[in-house]
Amino acid sequence: RRADRRNSLRYHLTMAGSSKTPPAPWVITTVVPIMAVVWSVLGTIAYFTNPDPTRIHAVKDLTPVVLSTVAFICTYGILSFRQGMGNEFLKDHCKKCDINPEQMSHVRKNLDRAFLNTHEQFGNIMVSMWIYGVFVNPLRAGILGMSYVVLVMIYPLVYGTKLHPLSTIPRYWIFYYMLLSTVICQLRHEYNI
Repeated sequence: RRADRRNSLRYHLTMAGSSKTPPAPWVITTVVPIMAVVWSVLGTIAYFTNPDPTRIHAVKDLTPVVLSTVAFICTYGILSFRQGMGNEFLKDHCKKCDINPEQMSHVRKNLDRAFLNTHEQFGNIMVSMWIYGVFVNPLRAGILGMSYVVLVMIYPLVYGTKLHPLSTIPRYWIFYYMLLSTVICQLRHEYNI
């Protein structure tokens, strides 16, 4: 009986610190249809914007992807440094200051989420950008990669506001688009669709 409890969604969410557990049907009735629509729309866009089958591009063509990668890693490093130094500053210097604890909590959460969100999405953007750049369109991969970097830089400015989704949602669209484009172009290459 204890094993059943540990395998339940409620147990895992409670252990993760959440006191409100969404019922499992919510995932099926809400998340699955939303993702189906998003993937269908992005897949359709990918189909019509990438008419050629996959091919391996020359190394010299990958300059935009390399530049986007460097820009992203630099941004990642800045957000990491910002998180570490910001938290140290709050810990050491703000004890003496008259800062509202609620404001301090918001600043600390902003420092942490800006870095952690970038960290969580690191693999998604790097893999999707590189496979799209190598096999489909290196210039577009570089442009989308730089757009992604700009959206990452906006994230700390809009975190905790109503504008927050304007930084996060387009980033998902960017890497979903590149992944779907690569799959569609590979299917064109293999099956002439």
